Amino acid sequence: MQLLQVSKQVQISEQPVVIADPEGRILLTNESFDRLVGADRSRLNSIEDLETLFTYEAKAGRPLRDLLEQRRPWRGEVVLATGPAAAKPLRVRADPVFASAERSLGFVIGFVDLTERKAAEAARRHFQDRIVRQYRPVRVRLDSKADVVYRNLLSAIVGNAQLAAMEITDGVDVANMPDMLESVEASVNRTAELLGQLIWLSAGSSDPGT
Repeated sequence: MQLLQVSKQVQISEQPVVIADPEGRILLTNESFDRLVGADRSRLNSIEDLETLFTYEAKAGRPLRDLLEQRRPWRGEVVLATGPAAAKPLRVRADPVFASAERSLGFVIGFVDLTERKAAEAARRHFQDRIVRQYRPVRVRLDSKADVVYRNLLSAIVGNAQLAAMEITDGVDVANMPDMLESVEASVNRTAELLGQLIWLSAGSSDPGT
């Protein structure tokens, strides 16, 4: 009964899901999974066959065997190597389903597409690397007091820009992300340039001889 309920939920799930019996034979895959792997679905008969879907670096064989032989849950990340969605990063959640402490009903293995999350993380890292590299070390030379003021203010500007980048990559559609990050970077550049000019003017006007 429990496995039947899980099966009904799997059929309507938008996430790719696989259900297997206690021996590891695949009983059911939903449409999301079938679309993900394409023609490769026809050669997947057991849990251990899932390993063939992923790149070698994923090292999925051992976790899948531990799931099947020791009923050990698996949480991990893999990269799809075959099918119409090749090279797609996925998060894996694999669990045994128990009727009692000693009786296993089978296994449920679900996948979450990480493509957008990985793209967001890469965009954020690239943005932060450019900003930090551009403004460290400080490109202008001022008297010690003005230099400290400039560095402190610029540090705050860069810090706020990094926070803005995190908010953008966490909440904006991937397609709009590059334009928004570019806008933030342009704003930082304009602000840093204006700040430098103001500090220079302030340093010059504070000269007792003027």
